[in-house]
Amino acid sequence: MTLIWPYFVGDIHGCWDSYRALEDRIQAHAARHGARPVIVSVGDLVDRGPSSPAVVRHFRLGAAAGTHAAVLGNHDVLLLESLSVFGPEPLCWPARLMHVDDLIAAGEKSARWLTPRDYRAYRKALWLTQGGYQTLAAYGCDPLDEAGWRIDPEDLAFLLDLPVVWQDDRFVVTHALATAAALALARLAEGPGDGAGDGAEGGPTAREVKQACDALIWNRRPPDRPADPDRLHLSGHTPVGRPRRRPDLGYVQIDTGCVYGGRLTALCGPTGESFSEPLRDRVAF
Repeated sequence: MTLIWPYFVGDIHGCWDSYRALEDRIQAHAARHGARPVIVSVGDLVDRGPSSPAVVRHFRLGAAAGTHAAVLGNHDVLLLESLSVFGPEPLCWPARLMHVDDLIAAGEKSARWLTPRDYRAYRKALWLTQGGYQTLAAYGCDPLDEAGWRIDPEDLAFLLDLPVVWQDDRFVVTHALATAAALALARLAEGPGDGAGDGAEGGPTAREVKQACDALIWNRRPPDRPADPDRLHLSGHTPVGRPRRRPDLGYVQIDTGCVYGGRLTALCGPTGESFSEPLRDRVAF
């Protein structure tokens, strides 16, 4: 019986050449142990690097084949959000995710100081200046012409369907650091139905579920206890110089800042080994 081993990969950010070199090492490592790898991205497939379409397509086809998986990162969400507001085609927004209009309605963050129109423009500018420009250009779009923001519909459908949480019997993955409370609510959202109600009889409201999912995409604050005492938690989002292991808090952070000139890291779940590749792509900010 062939062993199936999960390998976890840090934030790729469109760095296709770096990722392909790392996947070659993953495949070789698994082969030496007689295992078949399943490669799990901690999110942020897109933005900043030059080859976001190649990365998304690879994970989309891999997910269909059962060889790859990914969770949503904040850059993946910013791409989808900007296209949903400014793009030429409507998107079916996932019920579990916070949208810019939810932030406006709640008066949260900078939305309380700006008009709705200005806040939407601010979120778009945030995405474009944090790597969205490169992603649109890589898809053959003019970043200054919103009417031409036509991204491969299969890639968009794949990103829209990505979960906030991936897990098996030993590991749980979210893009950002997790708390036990946020993880529990997000699991409800990704179970049968949407897991949210009106808050009656002590159940979570739709807003509470969205806020929990949002935290698992954006949070940088370390938890005060393990998010899941039965599983090791893997995350990215916050660049670190080398994999940051916190056995006392039950997590490992594996975004080692490849797109910023650092390295792209993989961690083998069953052995705990980590290995990495340097930035090989031409990145321009």
